[in-house]
Amino acid sequence: INLLPGVHTLTSGITLPTNTAIQGTNLQTTVVQMLNVTGDTTLITMGTNTRIEDVSLKLTSSGHHELTGVLLAGDTNVTSKLRTLVITVDNSSASNTGAATSNVYGALITGTGNLGAANFSYNCIKGSTINVLSNGAGTKGAFEVIGSGACSCRDNNFYVAAPPDTNALGSYIGVQTNNSSAIFRARSSAIAGYTADISQTLGTIEIGPGVELVNKTANNKPFSSYVY
Repeated sequence: INLLPGVHTLTSGITLPTNTAIQGTNLQTTVVQMLNVTGDTTLITMGTNTRIEDVSLKLTSSGHHELTGVLLAGDTNVTSKLRTLVITVDNSSASNTGAATSNVYGALITGTGNLGAANFSYNCIKGSTINVLSNGAGTKGAFEVIGSGACSCRDNNFYVAAPPDTNALGSYIGVQTNNSSAIFRARSSAIAGYTADISQTLGTIEIGPGVELVNKTANNKPFSSYVY
């Protein structure tokens, strides 16, 4: 599916059918967005053997809802591809009063697919930028792995901004693994988060050549490094 230049505003999220690819003209001219949503929303849900590239994705809200830019479930963390994207998820105008809580993700992996000789499908995301801007309590992550699968990436920028109210009780982390079997591998990327750049809460984070932890913070948790 080729998207011509323009701003494509959706009224509901898109799920890509198996063996489907979406290609925009370029990041500067092709935008897919949902603005000011008033409920839990996932902008793009990847399907098996799908691909999206050369598109700017934008999801915004002024309230506290669960917001996900791109969801990778099932086997899509090893069969689908995100290429040359700018993903922005923003509910930073939401309040920080009372029980103001929302989980906000740029890319969320709930899948169980693993990397190996049977698929050898590395770098589910490459050449992309993910920006997350939020406020209040909850989990805020540019790249969050809560599934039991593995994923790898290279040549990316992952950024989670400081909340407007710096007394907010949420966790604002660039990359986090939060499943005992999860594996995240990065090469040639910059990762920045307000609370921490990375957090190997459960599972494994492997930092490869050319990765910059901008604030040099790992949430007081270990991680692995490797070279060739």
